[in-house]
Amino acid sequence: LIFFFTYFYSTIVLDPKDVAERFRKNSVVILGISPGNPTKSYLRQTLKRIARINAIFLICNIVGLQVLESILHLNVTSLRGLGFTSQLILVNVLIDTVKRIKSFLNEEENTL
Repeated sequence: LIFFFTYFYSTIVLDPKDVAERFRKNSVVILGISPGNPTKSYLRQTLKRIARINAIFLICNIVGLQVLESILHLNVTSLRGLGFTSQLILVNVLIDTVKRIKSFLNEEENTL
């Protein structure tokens, strides 16, 4: 389920067709990739790779917590703040924060 929802969320947030269109409007070109459909297919392929890596990271994170719980013989109330939902929310917030910081830095760089 985690793998599916990570993939689903990534495709909703980053639609390759929309991103390619924004690139075209802003005259942005990916080096070595011609504008239009090749850019769209390149972004789709890259998004799939990144979504897979993110999903595997989330799955490993959750499985690691379960292993830690069983090895240390902790009950669920000991790790109340580190539940599955909390981890997913935390990772998504961190990813969003990094994106916002990068876009802010890019804006600052362009104004100089």
